[in-house]
Amino acid sequence: MSFLDRFFGPSYEKELSALKPIVAAINAKEAEIEALSPEALVLRTRALQATVQSTGSFDAVLPEAFALVRESSKRTLGL
Repeated sequence: MSFLDRFFGPSYEKELSALKPIVAAINAKEAEIEALSPEALVLRTRALQATVQSTGSFDAVLPEAFALVRESSKRTLGL
């Protein structure tokens, strides 16, 4: 712990607190994404890709994209 951390707290706490709403949004989509068939996962992924290409922004689809990646990795890795 550095000298400044004693007074201001660790520097990463601001970043973590900024990410908490995004993580909550990803977790909120878990049940919906788990229920999708493999084909539906592919279709949702392609729809997100089209959205990113048309808008040029990844921020709007970030929670759903991470939820899809998490579910795909669970199925692929068997976790």
